[in-house]
Amino acid sequence: MKKIVIIISVIIIITFGLLLVVKNLESTVTECPDKVEMMQWNKGREYNGILETKLDGKVNYSDDGATGPLAYFNSPLTLEDMVSANSKIYAGKLAEGTDREKDIFLYDNSLYALEKSKDEKQENGDYVFYNLSASAEYKIDRVWFPMPVKLAFDADIYQLHLDHNDCLTKDLFAYSFEELCDFYGKLDDKTVSIDKENQIIRCDGCSQGDQKIIKDFLTIDYGKKTVMTYFNKKQAYVWETDKFYKKDI
Repeated sequence: MKKIVIIISVIIIITFGLLLVVKNLESTVTECPDKVEMMQWNKGREYNGILETKLDGKVNYSDDGATGPLAYFNSPLTLEDMVSANSKIYAGKLAEGTDREKDIFLYDNSLYALEKSKDEKQENGDYVFYNLSASAEYKIDRVWFPMPVKLAFDADIYQLHLDHNDCLTKDLFAYSFEELCDFYGKLDDKTVSIDKENQIIRCDGCSQGDQKIIKDFLTIDYGKKTVMTYFNKKQAYVWETDKFYKKDI
């Protein structure tokens, strides 16, 4: 009888100890009292608290107004901790196994990336969180749309790249068509259409001024390596690898 009591006591002690370990591990990972705010492409750059984390200091924002803001911050949590803590919005890795690999998150039909800061001095923070979107000039406004690289489609900027024998869209087309399908396929069907046979992706945009959605604002023709964005209701810009021009639509 005494032997049975001892065995039961040992089992209870071990079980209680394991429960404490699990609880401590869970609290370490999920204790995220803070949120990093970031813009949403489909809300006219409206900011919302998106990423749950534990901040060490304040969030530092960098924004050139054309390629979108970057949120730099420090945290005692690891990248893996934050992925786990934000599992409800985690959307997997984009371009896994390549130098373009990113941990991405989906919140309200808007995609985000969380990375270790590439700033060697890390003056702004160890981590950087940002909306995966690009923008283009439209009339006197800017229109934002989802894109895995942060680009600004403007005539002057595009020409500057061409003058230096560079192509603004080279980082976009560094992604395979399958990787772009994976990215845009995470958004809802009302926002994106994908023609796999002809390798064409179309995506809505949102004007910064009045927050109106513009249907099929962006067209990526992967086979021809061209991008098209509307300039007004009657014209569009076509961005090719060695030139750009307006055409009637």
